[in-house]
Amino acid sequence: MADIDKQARRIKPLEALSNDDENNVNDKTYLLDRHDHEAEENYLDGIFTAKDGTLSIDDIVNSSVVGLFHIFVTISCGLCYSTATIILNAYSSFIVAACDLHITISNSSWVGSSLSIGMMIGSLVLGIVSDYIGRRKTILISVSCNIIIMIVSAFSYNYLMAALLAFLNGFCLGGVITSCHPYMVEFLPKQYRGLSVPCMTSFVIFGTIYCNVAGFLILPFRFYYPIGEIYFTSWRLHFIICTVPMLIGILSLLFLPNSLRFTLKRGNTIQVVQIFNQIDRINAFCYCKKKSWHRLKTNAFLSYCVAKNMDKIQISTTATTLRQTIATLTQWPWLKRLIVISVGWFGYCFIFKGLVQWWPVIISYYSKGHSCWHNSFNSSVIEHSLSSNYSVTTFCIGSSRLRFVLTNLIIGNLLAIPVAIACILLINRTGRKFQFCAFAIIMSLLVFLIWIIDNALSTTILVIIFIAVSNNVWLPLKLWTSELFLTKVRATVFGICNVIGNLGALLCIAIFPVLFQASCIAALTIPAAIWLVCSLLCIILPDTTESNID
Repeated sequence: MADIDKQARRIKPLEALSNDDENNVNDKTYLLDRHDHEAEENYLDGIFTAKDGTLSIDDIVNSSVVGLFHIFVTISCGLCYSTATIILNAYSSFIVAACDLHITISNSSWVGSSLSIGMMIGSLVLGIVSDYIGRRKTILISVSCNIIIMIVSAFSYNYLMAALLAFLNGFCLGGVITSCHPYMVEFLPKQYRGLSVPCMTSFVIFGTIYCNVAGFLILPFRFYYPIGEIYFTSWRLHFIICTVPMLIGILSLLFLPNSLRFTLKRGNTIQVVQIFNQIDRINAFCYCKKKSWHRLKTNAFLSYCVAKNMDKIQISTTATTLRQTIATLTQWPWLKRLIVISVGWFGYCFIFKGLVQWWPVIISYYSKGHSCWHNSFNSSVIEHSLSSNYSVTTFCIGSSRLRFVLTNLIIGNLLAIPVAIACILLINRTGRKFQFCAFAIIMSLLVFLIWIIDNALSTTILVIIFIAVSNNVWLPLKLWTSELFLTKVRATVFGICNVIGNLGALLCIAIFPVLFQASCIAALTIPAAIWLVCSLLCIILPDTTESNID
């Protein structure tokens, strides 16, 4: 480290650096004051003394200073990531509020199916694109397209047009759900990943609450303003209002740099120095004490050391091709990890995205005095439940009923907040694998208790607890998935996992009515058993709490 410090005084800066960057990385008074010089050297000395003569990207990122910049990244990524849950909840309200489009029981699944199929295709395609062009560009393009499509959807001429636009919305969401977590995790030292990434993931709760509160304030008030061949109604205004967090997210992302790990992997010296300097400029706002100033300067000195030793870092100066990605994922242990974690995604989406859509039917069934095994089972309960709440010709419900439904949704998601806080605080102590498996056991137990206790009151309470718990499984699952794979294939893996997960959701949606008509017990226990087996299979994967990720 002493030799590097001497070189900072006498060696001509790298020609690749700009004039400002040359001054920054060579000016001793800019990087270190005399009082803190020795502390900085000791702090960074271990990075550049590798026995094999190479530099580890993990060591470089783990030595960077965390501050206000990383909080800003967490909020910005969280707002962009909330796009997914905002759109999903907006379409959920759309089904029962778009009275002017004449949505019937027979065609009510068109929008949901189009959205899911679009997400499956988009996740796979845009996951590969993200590993090629970078996470930030993919997020900006995807969220921008989602905003445009949501506004266009607000002026849908008929239900078929809305369903086709839902497919495009789902396709663009594929870029959001495959890129936000890789982008976030690639800025963070490993000791902060367990805190920041779940905080970003928990913005799905914010998105759900925002969308439902906006719906509660707008949707029950029916109004019709003619605009050409359509009537501008409350659900159309709701779609437009739902784009506000998305817009804030992409505007804030414009001020953030590309992924640090992704840029280091590409070996772009200029961008690496610029990223470290941008991190320092934003972090400077939260350092007001003299004793903290040497930690602020660490990134500036670190950027100089990385630039001078870029030839020692294991990098790939070209973009990852599809063939290289496939070659990497077919090697051991990445193939094993991909198969096992995909099974976990399948099981979770099977019970969460699939079963959650049928909870209202189950609650309605119990509220009418039926039960699974204490008295006779009515095989046509689904038809009775639907026809008792909705008209035979339309899925539209009245204002008072709509307000009641949205109120229950808001309460249910508010209860998920304390669970999310507990997950975030404990995830570094318990580990990703333990928390994921613990959630699986609790969710399966709740479903089995619904079957065992078998009455209306217990079912309502247990379903509320189930929703609060199941909403937070994303926190350990997505963080764990991010840390299990290399930077060059991370977004592609997210795309594959989302495809497998959505297949599980579509399968549960399709088979649940059949199972429920055949046996109420089977409809409850089979999804719970599948989820439990799939999640416990993930025990064979390593926990990544203390692991390097490159």
